[in-house]
Amino acid sequence: IVLVEHDLDAAIGLADRAVVLDRLGEVVADGPVDLLRDRAEELLALGIWLPTATLAALRLRGAGVAFERQPLVAAELREALAAHPEPIAVAPGASRRTASARPLVVARDLRVSRRRTPVLHGVDLSIAAGSFTAIVGANGAGKTTLLQALCGVLRPPRGSVSIDGVDAGRADARLLGRRVGFVFQNPEHQFVTGTVLDEVAHELRRQGLEPDEVERRARATLRRFGLEHRAEAHPFLLSGGQKRRLSVAAALVAGAELLALDEPTFGQDRERAEELLALLSDLNAAGTTVLVVTHDLQLVAEHASDVIVLGEGRLLAHGPVGAVLADDALLERSGLRPPPLHAALRDVPGHPELAAVTRFAELPTSGGRGT
Repeated sequence: IVLVEHDLDAAIGLADRAVVLDRLGEVVADGPVDLLRDRAEELLALGIWLPTATLAALRLRGAGVAFERQPLVAAELREALAAHPEPIAVAPGASRRTASARPLVVARDLRVSRRRTPVLHGVDLSIAAGSFTAIVGANGAGKTTLLQALCGVLRPPRGSVSIDGVDAGRADARLLGRRVGFVFQNPEHQFVTGTVLDEVAHELRRQGLEPDEVERRARATLRRFGLEHRAEAHPFLLSGGQKRRLSVAAALVAGAELLALDEPTFGQDRERAEELLALLSDLNAAGTTVLVVTHDLQLVAEHASDVIVLGEGRLLAHGPVGAVLADDALLERSGLRPPPLHAALRDVPGHPELAAVTRFAELPTSGGRGT
């Protein structure tokens, strides 16, 4: 079996050999799977995904926790931490952005069918302005359909979804385009022009703005997203990370208050994924409401303020990320596993202070202090 995989927590217990490629496609490591522990810091610097236990150990080692060997799996991490005699200073509950009380998106009795097959069944929810909300659930739960219906990409029944007070079932594309920026899983699926500049300018032209204003705003947006030097390039010739930034820039250029993304880190290496998530966090901190579909519950734990859990097209839960991810019964009923970091640390003998940790930011990195 040859497996190409970014989720090393799922694969590490199965593999006996690891072959690692850098961003140029060159083989930088090839040998027994233990090379991931022996060369962890080198691979991390190359932007390679590593198991959660290895990433946690690298962070804790900087805070003075000793590891005889770098752990690859949760059991090895727990064993090493159990042997550490001193309490580990953590910062659980580190601050998250607080959303406003104003609902930006409201769904009432939302029912959607595809090819006469019901997909969503009477969904009721409100998404607060300024929130970073993740939609999670097992395969086939209806996540993408819900995201598309909430944003008007898939036209919902009239009266079932409102976006900033506008009925998404009645509004035309231009009106919705001023309120919602939608980013598909594959950025190339939404590129429609021949240059990076035109891609960003496209929505502004559709809004009927004067040419000088279109040019000014498009170039300002490219500077904001670090793409000004590629303004005349064809979108398909950008790197993977640049394509993703362009898709977000094009979605937001018209001033949309809501940014929706379907599996934004799918197929991305660790460096590109972290780059995108930092961008989303910055946009959210500046007031943009972010709505994402994802399978990655560690991403949810690290970045989201709120979580929507779907199961077979029905709303199972919607609330603050800490409360939802701490509900083991809910996650099991939904076919989901707890975030890998929380699963690895909640049962460490002698260290109850680790039980509430869900994010890497809550682990100390130096001097035994949480950051």
